[in-house]
Amino acid sequence: MPNPLTRVGTPVQSKPVQDRPEPVAPIPESVKGDNNPYRGLEDHGVPSDNKPAPPGTWADNHEGFTYVKPPREQDPIPVEIVNEYGSEYRRYRIHRMSIDNTRGMQFVGRNDARTSILVQNRDAANSIFIYHAPVDPYNTAQAFELAAKEDITLMTQAPIYVVGSNAAMCTVQAIEYYSVQE
Repeated sequence: MPNPLTRVGTPVQSKPVQDRPEPVAPIPESVKGDNNPYRGLEDHGVPSDNKPAPPGTWADNHEGFTYVKPPREQDPIPVEIVNEYGSEYRRYRIHRMSIDNTRGMQFVGRNDARTSILVQNRDAANSIFIYHAPVDPYNTAQAFELAAKEDITLMTQAPIYVVGSNAAMCTVQAIEYYSVQE
């Protein structure tokens, strides 16, 4: 079926336009904004109105510049934080013993966690002798005498030995303070 929109006859031909001048490329008077042809129109870095000096001029000219050497910094003091235990708290233990002058006895054993121990003579009339090692109970030259109703605080982890001053029985009491880890 033939196309109904076609015309029968001579084909249409365009005629050249007479006296039409050639177009001229426009020349802008100025560029609006920063024109950085090497990086586009992105505005970052040094503003374009600051012109850098040629490299040869500033490198050789040191006039007007004063360089001050910065003060020497002190070496830091090394600090090491040491926690012997993750969680530590103090406890106490009470010791009681009846003694006489017949033989020296170990009153409190060695405890490396002990911070202090309070030794009390509870007797009203008799004194006691405190030793740091098992010795002859009659050799009181190496002992400390604790009079009746007196007490003393010792900062030791070593064992403590006691003996009475006479044949009568007397009571010794101690409160031992120590640290416990958990």
